[in-house]
Amino acid sequence: MQPSLADIEALNAHGPYNDSVWTAGGAVLTHEEALSGRGHYLAKTLREVLTARFTRGELAEMSIADIGCYDGWIPHEVSDLPFRKMVGVEPRLKNIRKGELARKVFGIDTRVEFRVGGLENLEQCLGGEVFDIVVSTGLLHHVESPAEALRAMRPRCGRLLFLETIALDSRKIGDRARAGIEPRDVVYFGRAKTVGMSGNKLESSYYDGSATGLEVVSISSFETIALSCEAAGFSAPKLEADPDAYRRAAWKGRRPFHAVILTA
Repeated sequence: MQPSLADIEALNAHGPYNDSVWTAGGAVLTHEEALSGRGHYLAKTLREVLTARFTRGELAEMSIADIGCYDGWIPHEVSDLPFRKMVGVEPRLKNIRKGELARKVFGIDTRVEFRVGGLENLEQCLGGEVFDIVVSTGLLHHVESPAEALRAMRPRCGRLLFLETIALDSRKIGDRARAGIEPRDVVYFGRAKTVGMSGNKLESSYYDGSATGLEVVSISSFETIALSCEAAGFSAPKLEADPDAYRRAAWKGRRPFHAVILTA
């Protein structure tokens, strides 16, 4: 199918579609073709993680929530898996409307239920529900405190967290920085003295996928994210894609993007 000119004008008015690649027949809807590999790689990795850990019979009994789902493209990409329930949570109604319009124009049905909400009101938005799987992609590097974000997600997650975020290069944590951080607390007795780092920048709500207000956001190293997972009550954080593998798969080395995918 090909969208009409009126449909194209409506899609452009609702855009840009930065983090999704909606397709139907020969028509493709996306804003940054050079970045489309990221979305495909995320969906592919999520599918591989889920099917490696759970059988289709197990998935049929499970629920999944995507927190910070943008226009719903990522959960839709795995909606053929037999989840009992699928929910997408997004703080901007505009982004949910983007997905609704794209699916309407392209004739795409979805069984994902979308709700407007953010980390600050997850309990109100989800009504105290606990989901077997919680997905969060592209969210953690847009918040002031990744640790607080993970604490907000933890009560909503029953079995598995799938997390993707920009991360600082861990090689910047040298001996001098490690000594200055001083990992001397009792929690380090009998375990590796792992430390992490974070960098900060100002971010506004100008872009549809950025902070929801003017904030100082934190970009953390993988170690900081893993330690924050542990402090929030998640266990066994596992790196599913390191920055080099991610960069090669998603952008063929064209962008110096440093990101990780992990599960816990």
